[in-house]
Amino acid sequence: MENRPVIVSFSKNFLLIKTRKTAGTSVELALSPFLAAGDVATPINPKEEETRNAGEGVLIGRPARLGISLRDHSPLWRARFVYGRRIDDMRIVTIARNPWDRAVSQFFWTMRRTDMRARDFGDQRAAFAKYTRTYGPRGPLDWVYGRKRQRALSNHHMYSRNGENQAAFVIFFERLEEDLARLGAGLGLEGRPVPPNAKSGIRPKTARRWQEYYDDDLRDFVARHCRREIEDYGYDFAGEAAPEYRKSLW
Repeated sequence: MENRPVIVSFSKNFLLIKTRKTAGTSVELALSPFLAAGDVATPINPKEEETRNAGEGVLIGRPARLGISLRDHSPLWRARFVYGRRIDDMRIVTIARNPWDRAVSQFFWTMRRTDMRARDFGDQRAAFAKYTRTYGPRGPLDWVYGRKRQRALSNHHMYSRNGENQAAFVIFFERLEEDLARLGAGLGLEGRPVPPNAKSGIRPKTARRWQEYYDDDLRDFVARHCRREIEDYGYDFAGEAAPEYRKSLW
């Protein structure tokens, strides 16, 4: 199981909830140079960890309480369990991406060790539809079988409490550098967070527009399961609407 981080910054009073397939590793690495002694970042994979530039005294590890640790795209409830009331006043930062686009990215990431990238587009499209309908919905058993949760269509539960979005600021995948700059200014960082290109080469080099992987039924299927993200941020299937978070602190 891969290690995907969160950041708990006591020095800057923010908590980063890293969602799936939203350039979260790039965000993690961009923010790491601004962490101070006593701040916490959970580890990424060894090759990417070598590129991290974190300050002296920053804890790179998996804080735990009663066997529950921060790891694997840890959601807000897990951070709250580990740290308790210490994080209640922290500003929650997370990352969002057009859910139809992200579903295609998640599919190719999961299939990265297969021959999927080399297959005929018709085969890719059929496999994507089956994968999305099988692994996209979340149910009670997903809390037992964690790997299925990794493939869920929606990220909304990761930064919500009692079903309500707790984010103070949302970084949008579609304008990553711009939003990181806004976050840096809002947090009072001394410098501008610059995202590296942490992961690439997963989709075929001749990748089609992500809309082409859908028929109408599958488009509506994703819309139902990602309703909250679509409502909160204004995403549309055409990818033309600029995402916006009306509750944004900055």
